Parts: sequence; structure tokens; C-alpha cells
Amino acid sequence: MVLEEVRNKLSVNDCISFQGEGAIGFGIITKDRRDAVEVIMFEEVTSDLYRRFSLRPVAFEEYPMAYYGGMTELVATVSNKVTIPRSSIRDIIFILPIKEVESAMFHMAGSKVAYFFRYYLDADQRLHDYGARFYSDQYVVEPFSHRIFSSMNLLAQHLRKALHHLKETESCSKTFRAHFSMESFVFLSCKLPSAIHVGTMHKESSIIYFNNLSMEARSGTITKYFLRVLHVQSMSELRKLLGGCVGLGLTTTRPTKKMKHKYCTINGTLNSVEVSEELPREVVDSPFERTGCDGIDFVYKAESRQLVCTIRFTKLCVSSTEIATARVPSADVKAPTSSAYIGAWFIHNGAVLEVVAIVDDYVNCKTPDNDEEVIQLPLPLVIDLINKFGR
Repeated sequence: MVLEEVRNKLSVNDCISFQGEGAIGFGIITKDRRDAVEVIMFEEVTSDLYRRFSLRPVAFEEYPMAYYGGMTELVATVSNKVTIPRSSIRDIIFILPIKEVESAMFHMAGSKVAYFFRYYLDADQRLHDYGARFYSDQYVVEPFSHRIFSSMNLLAQHLRKALHHLKETESCSKTFRAHFSMESFVFLSCKLPSAIHVGTMHKESSIIYFNNLSMEARSGTITKYFLRVLHVQSMSELRKLLGGCVGLGLTTTRPTKKMKHKYCTINGTLNSVEVSEELPREVVDSPFERTGCDGIDFVYKAESRQLVCTIRFTKLCVSSTEIATARVPSADVKAPTSSAYIGAWFIHNGAVLEVVAIVDDYVNCKTPDNDEEVIQLPLPLVIDLINKFGR
């Protein structure tokens, strides 16, 4: 999406960054004209503001999404309105009230274009809590940046969810589909300049259903756009947009009411999209070429507004804390709650067995010399045998 086109689409209630006098400014549009917009300014919270109003810093106990996401805090200055030319607008940004960030609906923690705020300053420079909703509010016609946010937030949710809660025996490839607007896909493409961008047109058959209970097979030309994230730079661009943990997930059970928190644990499994430093040679020569290397492929069907995403990843055993922290510096890695883990060896009925998978309350094992014969044993028994004879 050309920047000029984005500038022309922005209107009231859109959040933007713009080039101010010697610095980058943040604001929300309150009035829009053809060549200029009026914005309420947002300023980055400084240590001086913390001291002046005796504010509490953002703590992980109260605001875990904002804290672990490393999000920047802003403060709204209601009385500080400025008029800027549209040509000075740099980009769309997302400024969310803290309650929306900490809600179950926000999935872009760590995004470099997402900010949060807790307070606003009135005309007399008095500080007030901001308790209203913003992006989850109801609109008949949503502002442009709100539509983009909804699509990016949905995509981030799908990408995170796809690599979590997988069984040990599942393959290292996941595919999901989502309805996605054309403007959102173009925005995504523009944010990933290092990814592979290709398009194609071909015929596809479909069935037409008539109101007289008859049907007919037809074929028509459809347009497909491919966006392939296959190396470090393009993955970095995707994480700047959607959040730092995109492409990472845990093979573990889901949190429940009784056990609300699940953690990355030593000897657990981390699902990670391990992209290479450079683009694979076969893809450089032929952009449509299928590849077995890790990566994320987006395929967008323009006519049906459908986005198909395929994720190829690697299962890593978290043998040490560094396996997780090398990929997520803030990773909270716990000691294992069970001595049974993938790769553990133990003795059963005089034979040495190795754990190859843990499925619910059962463990799949094999002998070191026979990879084809799988032996299934109860999990409590395996834990006991590992504690007695295993390593």
C-alpha cells in the first residue's frame, strides 16, 4: 500500500505517527480535511511525569501483557491539539487503553507499532485515569486504522495459537484459513519488504447453486498473491508488526480453571520457526517452489478475500534455559514438574527404553535399537521408573 494512499484513507479516530519539529509525534485524528488533519497529541511517559504525579511503574503482576511485551507507555494530552499536513504522516500506529491490552482480546504484545496508555492530562494539567474502550468499541463504519488493527490482531492470534497445545506426535506443519480484507493484506505486504512477493492468475472450478434447486459447474479466473517469510530479516519484520513471540509455541496442555498458568519447562518441547539467515536457493530461483525448510507462507485469494497460512516449524527440546531465552529473552523457564520427558531413558522389565512421546496419561517408548516398535506405558509408571533407574 503506497504511503500516499494510506494518508488519504486516514480520518477521525485513526491513530498516527507523524514527523514533528525535529522529532516523531503520536496522535489521534479529531478532524480531517483534504490536505491536513487535527490531532490530539500523545507523549511518551517520562521519569519526570512519574515523579510529578507519584505514578507506579508498569509491573508484571498487574500488567503482564504490557510488561513482557516491552510496550511503550504514552499519555494523552487532551488540550494539546495541533494541525499537521497529511504529507507529514509517517504511518498508522495502534494506541490502546491498558484495559484493552490486558484483555483476552489483544494478541500483538511486543509489536513495534502498538502502544498503551493509562492516563490523560486535562487542560489544567491534571492527570486522570482513562477507563473507556477504544478498539473494541462499536462502529457502524470503522475507522481505517481500526480495520487494520482488527485484521493484524486476528492474524497474530492465529499464528500464536497454531504453534501452541500441539501433541508430541503431530507433524511439523500447520495450516489455517481466515477471512482477510484486501487492504489488510496489502498493509501486511508493505510491512514485510524483505519477504518474497509474487502473484499469479489461474482458473479454478466452482459450483453455482440456483434457486430452482439446480446447480452448475463453472470455472473462473482467480488471483492469488503469495507472501513468503523464509529468512531472518523477513521474520524480524513480521515480529515487529505482530509481536515478538510470533513463530513460537509450546507443546503442552491448555490452561484450565484449576491450573490457570502454563509455563515453558526444562525438558519440554518448544515449537519454533527456525528460519535461515539467507533465502533458500531453490526459492530465489523459483519463488513458487515448495521447500521443506522452516518458514511461514501466506497465500491470499483476492476474489474470496481468504488468507491461507502454512507454518513449517521445528520441535526443540528445552534441555537448558538458553534454548528458550535465546529466542525470547524474557522467557520464564520453570523446572520440570515431571521427570518424564522426551529423550529420557529408563529400565523396564530388564530392557532399556527411551521416551519418544507423552500423550495425556500415557508414554510412548522404544528401544534404542528399534525405532519402529512403540511400547505404550502409563505415565505414573514411567515417572517412577525414571526416578529409580533413569537419566
